[in-house]
This record gives sequence, C-alpha cells and structure tokens, in this order.
Amino acid sequence: SHYMRAAVYFDLMVDYSLYPSVANENEMGIVLKRTSSFGESQERESLKQEIERNWEGNLIFTEENIKFTRAYAFNKAIKQSNTELVFICDADMSLPSNIVELVNKYVSPKSSWFPISFHLNEKGDNGKFKTEGKGIFASTKSHLNKIGFYNESFTSWGDEDWEMFFRFYKNGIRPHRTWVQFLIHNYHESKRPDDYKSMYV
Repeated sequence: SHYMRAAVYFDLMVDYSLYPSVANENEMGIVLKRTSSFGESQERESLKQEIERNWEGNLIFTEENIKFTRAYAFNKAIKQSNTELVFICDADMSLPSNIVELVNKYVSPKSSWFPISFHLNEKGDNGKFKTEGKGIFASTKSHLNKIGFYNESFTSWGDEDWEMFFRFYKNGIRPHRTWVQFLIHNYHESKRPDDYKSMYV
C-alpha cells in the first residue's frame, strides 16, 4: 500500500476523537494545521506535545494567528504534505482501523473517495449515516492540481466541500461513495454562524 498523509484540522473546542483512533496506524502521517482563533496557546502546545510523545508516524505542525476558515486551513495542510495520497477530515471523527487500506482501495487515477460516515446523537448511543455529508475525502495531489484546491471564498462550514465534490465530477474524476462502518462523527454543538445559509437546498 501507499504511504498516506492525513491533512487534519484540530479544533480544540471538540473532543479529540480522531487522534486516539489512528494512534497505532504507522502507515499514516499527520499534517496538523490550525489557526489561533480557537483555544489557548498552552492548550495547543499540550496537544502538540501529546501527539509527539505517542505518535510513531510523521507530524507536521504549523499555526497561524488568523481567523479560521476551513477551506484555507485544509489547503495549507494538503500543500504541506509530502505524499501524493492524502486523506482529509476534521478532528471530530473516529476512524476505522483499516482506513489506510480503504483509501488505497478507493482512490485511483480516475476516482477520489468521499466516504459516508455515521453521525452519533448527543447521547452517543445511536445515530444515522449522513449521506449528504461531503466533508471527508481522500484523493491524490495530482487530482487536486487538476480540479483546484478548496475554494477559499467560502469562510464557513459546509459549502466548500460540496463545491469541491462537484468539481471532481466536472473534471472526469469519480467521487466514489461508500458506507463505512466505524467511520464515526462524534456529536458536538454546531459551530456554524447564526446567519449560515446553505448554497444547496
């Protein structure tokens, strides 16, 4: 299988579900890209030290003192990675133990991968698969160089991943969709602004 770099935005206001679920995945590296708009400096440094102490793979950690936008943060993380294959997700996810195998299986010269995740409810005892979600995906840098990276004119959650999803289609790269057991979105309160309006109905 190919070595994979995970481009990750860690939000200090949510539970760190992602890191423990990949702690033993030695074929994966992490690009940790975050802005300073969330969390105290001491908290951010503690997270970095914890990962460095327990992580056996490679870690790239950068920080900028700017207002957070998801599209900008992911673009910077992807461009900092030093591998052709990348997996993009947020820190509120728990990943299946075979995530590297799945990425290698579904990403090809003619396809990217947009897995369908299971969203837990507030109690954490049930939930549902969310087919409308497009925020997690795997691809190659060659694909992204062809279709373009995240559109940074989107400054809040939601629309930037839908817009990118359709660009894969338009450029002849199939955004492959599969239901994935144990790819779990952990519940947290929405961080979308009060005036958020989706560009799609």
